[in-house]
Amino acid sequence: MLREDAVWEDGQPIQAQDFVYAIQRLLDPRVASQYGNYYYSMIIGGGADLAAAVDADEATIEQLRDGVKVRAVDDRTLEVTITQPSTTFNLLMALWPTAALRQDVIEQHGDIANSAWTEAGNLVASGPFRLAEWNHGSSIVLERNPNFWDEEMTPVLDRVVFQIIEDENTAFSAYRAGDLDAVQVPATDLRSVAADDSYSDELQRVPLAVTTAFGFNQTHPPFDQMEARKAFCQSVDRATLVNEVQQGSGVPTTSWLPQGLDPFFVEDRGEDLAFDPDSALQLVVEPGSSRAAYPAVKFSYANVDPNGTRVEFIQGQWKEHLGIDVQPDPLDPPAFDEAFFTGNFDLAFIGFGEDYHHAENWLLLWTSGAMPGGYSNPEFDQTVEEAMNESDPDEAVELWQEAERILIDEDVAVCPLFVHENVWLVKEYVRDFIMTGADGHAGDFFYWKTAILEH
Repeated sequence: MLREDAVWEDGQPIQAQDFVYAIQRLLDPRVASQYGNYYYSMIIGGGADLAAAVDADEATIEQLRDGVKVRAVDDRTLEVTITQPSTTFNLLMALWPTAALRQDVIEQHGDIANSAWTEAGNLVASGPFRLAEWNHGSSIVLERNPNFWDEEMTPVLDRVVFQIIEDENTAFSAYRAGDLDAVQVPATDLRSVAADDSYSDELQRVPLAVTTAFGFNQTHPPFDQMEARKAFCQSVDRATLVNEVQQGSGVPTTSWLPQGLDPFFVEDRGEDLAFDPDSALQLVVEPGSSRAAYPAVKFSYANVDPNGTRVEFIQGQWKEHLGIDVQPDPLDPPAFDEAFFTGNFDLAFIGFGEDYHHAENWLLLWTSGAMPGGYSNPEFDQTVEEAMNESDPDEAVELWQEAERILIDEDVAVCPLFVHENVWLVKEYVRDFIMTGADGHAGDFFYWKTAILEH
């Protein structure tokens, strides 16, 4: 049921049909939405057929769109029919991919898949802020939405300006010069910043629900063998990686699920993958695991700070403890994405941050065919399916924990390294800059509360 006072920035009422259009578009194969195809197509009635129609003609696609089980009962009532009981559907519907969209605005600027409608001056917003400027590669400017309808969430600020600065050291210099009100602390400066009393009232640190790991291509040797995966995992000293290389940013982990993901997190998950170079060496010198099989291994990663430093450390660990030379493969982010999602890698430096706070979000990624690298275990798939269909909350928790046990302890499908931490400097005159563990960008859920005091 929609609120009666909810309106778009141009004053038009937000209606249930705006959500119908948004969900149909999300599942439309012409849009090629990763979220639509992955999270929503299997749970919304008719969604799988529409999402799969990548080679269908327009008439067929339109017919399949009409078959998606979402409808406006009236202007304020949305009805969605799902394919099975789900304890997470409300979480999915609260995410940004299902936000209402204006069909007239999108169609005014091109076909259904066009992005011109997202530009400043074209985009019609419904939230606390409106898009005033988007200077690509330079800055984004948000302004208070004069027609925002929720009094409790009406922004204090008139404007929020995001400066797009690719180099973290340049951004840090701008902060120190007073040109920025908030900045992420560069990893290379964290220790000195944390020890500097002049920053003590400005430093903010919040654990993030983001796990960094390295993944394996299990479709060919050596990582088609669990022993090889385990050896590479056991030979990395996570504590030194976090405390020295990252100057204390983050928390070492052997679990894929992050701490704080209660009640699913298991304290001793992956304990057999912890740093143990003696065990690791034995695994690679056993019969069938000769180090002669390893010289061609490459470690692919997105070449952005501070990934290079992290990869250099991990590469050194493998050389020191296993006697294996691994070739770093730095790629610009689009090239890394292409290499990773097409399976063109041996080892890949990866990470995942939650979209919604549930083990399902973290473990669906590893069902057969979902993750590049060839991991597939019918027992894992079956456990995930049972967990998704289990109506008893306690039983469901046990099933999700069992699924992660199979993934990490039994199969070593991925090697978790550390859980991230948001580390920012925020000027003292900035009030209510609130960071959470689920932020895509620090403070982004609460910018409407943020205020700048006189200074």
